Amino acid sequence: MASLFDSNLFEALHHPDYWNRNPNSWGSLSDWDIYYINHTPGSTKMKAHRSLGLELKVLLTRLSKTSYGYYKAIELQKLLKNCGKNTTKLGRLAVENRMNKWQPSFPKKEKIQEKFWTVDDFDDNKENDYEPDDADEKIVTTSNTSLCNPTDDDEFTMQDMELFTQRFETMKNEKKWKLKTGKYVEDVLYDLGKKSKFHNLVHSFIVDPEDKFLQSGFTTDELTEICETMTVQEAPQIEGELLEYIDTFAKTSTKDIREALYASHPRLCRDYNPLVDFAYEHVRTTVTDWVRLLEMQPNPLTQQDLPESWFRINVWRTVDIAFSDTPFVFFVGGEKAGLASTERKNRGRTLNNIHQMQRKKIGKKGDGYVRTFGSRPIEWAASEAGSKWEGEQGTKLIKERGLCLPKTLKDIFISLARKVNFSEEKIRKINVPGFVHSGAVLIKTNLDCPKGYACRYMREEPREIYADITQFSNTLDALVTIIYAKLEILQTMRIVNDTKINDNLSRWKNPQKVQKTDIPDCHHTPKKRKHKNISF
Repeated sequence: MASLFDSNLFEALHHPDYWNRNPNSWGSLSDWDIYYINHTPGSTKMKAHRSLGLELKVLLTRLSKTSYGYYKAIELQKLLKNCGKNTTKLGRLAVENRMNKWQPSFPKKEKIQEKFWTVDDFDDNKENDYEPDDADEKIVTTSNTSLCNPTDDDEFTMQDMELFTQRFETMKNEKKWKLKTGKYVEDVLYDLGKKSKFHNLVHSFIVDPEDKFLQSGFTTDELTEICETMTVQEAPQIEGELLEYIDTFAKTSTKDIREALYASHPRLCRDYNPLVDFAYEHVRTTVTDWVRLLEMQPNPLTQQDLPESWFRINVWRTVDIAFSDTPFVFFVGGEKAGLASTERKNRGRTLNNIHQMQRKKIGKKGDGYVRTFGSRPIEWAASEAGSKWEGEQGTKLIKERGLCLPKTLKDIFISLARKVNFSEEKIRKINVPGFVHSGAVLIKTNLDCPKGYACRYMREEPREIYADITQFSNTLDALVTIIYAKLEILQTMRIVNDTKINDNLSRWKNPQKVQKTDIPDCHHTPKKRKHKNISF
């Protein structure tokens, strides 16, 4: 049986754009009627049903009988057989009302040139995120305003479902993350993924215990077990002397804080060693920056219209300078394309063969990355930023913290896992931190893979740079959080770069097969449609 996305199948279908969606969105007979009359004005319901019968015949002939699309096509065929055939025109009464609701999804004047892929184009840990050339982009012509529904781009299509299923079926039960109740985490993610009509973290096999949709698949005890599952590597600790130094700035007035800043400290005197004592310089510089903001009139932390770049330069400079004592490590900010994301998107790229070589794709742009530079640049952490705090349910925060950032972190995780050849011993120790900056608020996140194929995405409580000086003790929590993140990154660097020098001879003479677990890639993010509005 051919895949729904077999090019031969699409040539046989008269309306492939209708079927190139999640089968849950195919709807009922009335949904097809509305779509058909919207594209063929003046048609009768009889003609619409005749056309539907031909489409279903093609689908049922070519789709696999085990696919969900085949099951939905059977349902539609049953409805079609039971439906009367004496209704005349379609554009009437309630149908007209529903047509108006459907128009955004299916604009009347639309020229679409699109490339369709077969499942064979995808391999385990490989994918082709098709990025159209200018000649291939979708052009929607309307009379002043676009009719395209912006949510259509996020819909999980049949092509997505085929790839999602293909990745799940490569997983072995003995390697999955098994909970005490006997439930497999990956199985739950797959079941939830089949229900979701839109792109979600579950499609990338990422567990976010705070996501309400994911919570619906687990009991409270199971979620607790997922959160409390320990990784092989112990969390790094900040040395007590440094914490005591930070605590000296827990004051309630800028005068007292400055007095502590100017006080002599044995790690910051003439014997200061930047490679050993920089952590103390980092703390002092950060506190100086924040105190300066609190002394300004008016206090800029109380303003609501400052741009994102202002916060990065004035409030979060502490992240930029955190790695000043680590050779070849830098925080790169300013809407840069992710290296790991670019690597994933181009992983299936090949020379010209049956098909022309694809144009190289650009990875998702993020607001900041921790990178090492050398013969090969590598990413270790990422951040997303916004100019203002709109609450924990703000739209930008929900999308960046709940979808964009975790997928970026998993891209980085996979990049590091590939560097260690997916060694079971090492991937269980890799921890990828992330930051969400929202104005003067910081949320630290972490992504790891303690068991099985699924990655775990955890969030910490928001940390704020308070505008009230009496809250400066709580402001210092943000600094401590950043220092912990730095230590986690350095720990992961040591794990990935550990080559066991003392074991070289035995390793070269008797190469042993390393136990591996191939973690699946992130599911691709749908490319937004481009619209060109032409006024008549």
